[in-house]
Amino acid sequence: MSCPTVQKCCGCIGLETAGITMGVLDIIIRVSHAYIILNTEQRDIYFQVRGTREKTIVTVPPELLTLIDCLCFIITIVYLLGIFNSKRKWMIPSMVLSFASAIVSLCYCIAPLIDLITGVKGKQTDSLFYFIFFFCIAVFFVYFLVIQYSLYKCTKEGKKSPDTRYASKGTISDV
Repeated sequence: MSCPTVQKCCGCIGLETAGITMGVLDIIIRVSHAYIILNTEQRDIYFQVRGTREKTIVTVPPELLTLIDCLCFIITIVYLLGIFNSKRKWMIPSMVLSFASAIVSLCYCIAPLIDLITGVKGKQTDSLFYFIFFFCIAVFFVYFLVIQYSLYKCTKEGKKSPDTRYASKGTISDV
């Protein structure tokens, strides 16, 4: 069974434009996240993990998270270079990253879902919010993966993929 594909992102945006836009937004998010991590003084509150009876605080070294952001930044740069140079193989690491992000987001949905099922008093509103939030994030990453895979499928080695920017002229031209 193969991954589903789409012709256009959101029904009206060309795959190449959508891929570039998502790559640039990912770079902005990674850089701002690394900046926030390195300039936040209260890291304990930021990395709080919910416990059953008492709060469990986990402190993750900010350098580790910055390193992960840097690796993701490099993967996104390679993805963008793959789009610009029509190199399909350069897009694969970013698709793996999107798949892993979707899985992690779905894992974050488990604890709030358990709280909702067990009916822990006082946590239903927060748990519902966190469940919906992380589920929407997971759906976003899955859709991002579908767009990346569609762009990967329609990109030929050495040729630019068709884009909606040229649809108004009646022809599809190379960029």
